[in-house]
Amino acid sequence: MVAVAPARTLPRPSCTTSRIPSVAASMPDLPSDFSAVTRDIASWALWLFLATLIRTFLSTHRILYPRMLLIGFAAATLIQMTAWCVTRYYWPWASTRVMPFIIVAGTGFALGSCFLDLTTEVHLLPWTAGLAGSAIAMADQWRRRLRWRVQARRALEPVS
Repeated sequence: MVAVAPARTLPRPSCTTSRIPSVAASMPDLPSDFSAVTRDIASWALWLFLATLIRTFLSTHRILYPRMLLIGFAAATLIQMTAWCVTRYYWPWASTRVMPFIIVAGTGFALGSCFLDLTTEVHLLPWTAGLAGSAIAMADQWRRRLRWRVQARRALEPVS
């Protein structure tokens, strides 16, 4: 029996035991991941609900489906949590480095809700509310991250 051993051992990537200080360590005043994720999920729920409510009041039939709206919120939350799971070992959720992931997740949600509404006629959210709510929620997340970054930098500045 012949045992095959690799010529050299491959380094095992470890994101948590890096010798390079993380963004969270260099900017200690960023909110925790849990706090940032819950704020983002609350923001998504608020903007999707408001966009759906406005869209419902502007339509002629004025029917709001609470179960479908709840399923839409659950889908948005699931997509947001997936983006957080992808980035959590590399950057804190409150940093601006996760914005490409948030943009992809938000765009995917908006396109998915449009597809469901327009082609399959499954009305989780009206397609206009899905687009508007996603765009506003992503802009709100970007604004919040810029504000957190400014607050973290101010905390690191020496007091004069």
